[in-house]
Amino acid sequence: MKTLTTLIALFLIVFTSNSLEAFDKNDEQIQGEISLVESIKVHKEGGIEERHNYTYDEKGYKLTDLTEAFNNSQWVNTNRTTATYDGKGNRLTFLTENWVSGQWANISRTTSTFNSDGNRLTYLMEKWTNGQWVNSNRNTSTYNSSEKMLSDLAEKWENGQWVNTARSSSTYDANGIRLTNLSEKWSTGQWLNNTRSTFTYKTGNKVDTELAEKWDTTGKWVNYSRYSFTYDANWNALTWLMENWSKDQWEGLSRRTSTYATDNKKLSEIVENWLGGKWINSNRYSNTYHSNGKWQTNLTENWDTTGKWVDYTRYSWTYDANANVETILYEIKDAGQWANKNWYLSFISDMGNSYSMFAYKIEVVWKKIASVSEENNNELSLKCYPNPSTNILNISCSITNTPIKSISITNSLGIEVADLMNTNYQISQDNIQLDVSNMPSGIYNITINTETDRITKGFVIIK
Repeated sequence: MKTLTTLIALFLIVFTSNSLEAFDKNDEQIQGEISLVESIKVHKEGGIEERHNYTYDEKGYKLTDLTEAFNNSQWVNTNRTTATYDGKGNRLTFLTENWVSGQWANISRTTSTFNSDGNRLTYLMEKWTNGQWVNSNRNTSTYNSSEKMLSDLAEKWENGQWVNTARSSSTYDANGIRLTNLSEKWSTGQWLNNTRSTFTYKTGNKVDTELAEKWDTTGKWVNYSRYSFTYDANWNALTWLMENWSKDQWEGLSRRTSTYATDNKKLSEIVENWLGGKWINSNRYSNTYHSNGKWQTNLTENWDTTGKWVDYTRYSWTYDANANVETILYEIKDAGQWANKNWYLSFISDMGNSYSMFAYKIEVVWKKIASVSEENNNELSLKCYPNPSTNILNISCSITNTPIKSISITNSLGIEVADLMNTNYQISQDNIQLDVSNMPSGIYNITINTETDRITKGFVIIK
């Protein structure tokens, strides 16, 4: 039981960390007064304090993040990042530097290209080595006419040339619903099958099952794991079951059971593991919400050897009068007392800028500015709440006299994970409830494409 919990925790750490680095800024433009994060004070174990200071362009896109450490009673530079964007808000470059011997030293940079629909075509990572930029790795993606990702090729730079490492490819039905996903690895000069997933759906395009297979040494596909889901009348995910293929049959591994309030906010989730031929409690998560609809607390409990739930960790959020995050605190129960503990604390502003720190507490200072962009779009707007979300994400979009081509959800790698519509339709205002309870923790984008415009909004999922 502890091994499975540890693996899940490690996955969330890696996923969240990579997601934040790869996250691309949204394209939303807001009329009137907007709130931007001016600085964040970071508190870490051992009395370590850091401070992040931000700058933005005229549209509110985050340009720089300067990190300082408090040493010898003064703030000292440690590192900074600098980003550039195209006219649609897609992040083109991202430069990371460290403060060394009184000057900025290059560490790494990324460069991305996009097609006219805002889908990322290429992603290049370079590292600063011996006074020059050296290729590290790159990804190249292709899409079909419906803007669905067909393939993603990963390569690494080796001995002065690009070498294949892995690729994935997907198939879809006539309505654009993903049916299969194939993962291959490059070995001894050829592509070898690695894993593949096959999806089935319930009414309303809710995932019913996901079958994962792996390619064995005899050259055939064999069952590996299977996921299945049940939902309530509002399409909230009630149960999530994971099974492993063992001794020619499916055997339970882990399952989750959730409860919801009348407004579809998730109240609790219990995780059980299959041990010794029966389901054994492992973890329980409980959420409370602020009057603004956003998270107030998230409590994790473990099932102890005496057969009872005991506190383990908790998140706490506070907000200002405008529902902007003021503080996030993470604690762990130690010897019967709550103690501060460093962990990944992240949020996304209403402008779509992402922020993440490894700390036990962050304090956020906001500033209000007038929207200085003169190219604001009066016909297209998009909001997501609560943000972060655990199970149900409310999507409010307002479009005037503009046919919508697509509404899609993509993860930090640009891979589509949900399609909210399959045909064009005329809309003036719409509110969509998206069930995200089956999606891993991380940062995602929701994108609306019309015949004349495109808008993207970022949101966070925390489990």
